[in-house]
Amino acid sequence: MGWVKCQGCGAQIDPSATSCPVCLRPRSRPEIMRGIIELQKGPLRRRRSVLRVFLALGCLAGVALTVWNERAWMAPHYRAYRSFFVTWLGLDQYPFTPDNKAAQPAGQAAASAPPSEAPSLVTAPPPTAPMPEPVAEPPKTSTTAAGAPASPDHWALRGLVYDLYTLKPVAKAELTFTSRATGKALRSRTDGKGDFTLRLPRLTEGGYDITVRHPRYLDNFLEEYDPPYKTMSPERRQHFGAMFLQSEVLHVPYLPSPDEDRPHLDMVLMPR
Repeated sequence: MGWVKCQGCGAQIDPSATSCPVCLRPRSRPEIMRGIIELQKGPLRRRRSVLRVFLALGCLAGVALTVWNERAWMAPHYRAYRSFFVTWLGLDQYPFTPDNKAAQPAGQAAASAPPSEAPSLVTAPPPTAPMPEPVAEPPKTSTTAAGAPASPDHWALRGLVYDLYTLKPVAKAELTFTSRATGKALRSRTDGKGDFTLRLPRLTEGGYDITVRHPRYLDNFLEEYDPPYKTMSPERRQHFGAMFLQSEVLHVPYLPSPDEDRPHLDMVLMPR
């Protein structure tokens, strides 16, 4: 798949590694996601660079062809047609044409000048400012959900599932957390606001594999980015959606910090 550089020692490590095997520095989930996404940008950037080179060459060829046509073919024909229409309309009979306008006497030039128009007394109405278009507000992350009670043996997990494009919450999404240590699967379901809660047994290693299912959305998902997707522009989210469709998204097993009692996890889905 490739390698990324450790931010601590600069060693080349696997993009999904939870810690550096050289300096043993732990890697956060946003850092792992950034490494995987930046690694997947390489082929897309190369394709765009090749396309830009061909577009630039095509523009240069078009400009060169236009200049050649203007000098080799268009200019003689333009002069011939202009001379024909000037003679046919009788414009060559007037003594003062644009070519000899400088030789016109000062008195006649002043007499032939059009009279200046009187200033209008009617004032134009002030321009009206365009009405601002309504902007859809993104859903707020639910941070006040009661959720399941935390205990020394469990995490009280809560989170939000929403649409990558519309930023609307996804209701009735089925979430499954499967423990790599025991193989036990725990399930939850989002409510009408896209929120979910779940009591996860605490693990020291392995973590949980997450699956999200909804009939109107693709089976895979994207974990919340840093900065969050809902703070990005629509064009930026479209870019992430294109990468989502063109590449295989790999997820690191979910393992909250032992110091956290109520971890928070947001996810985004792509419509089918």
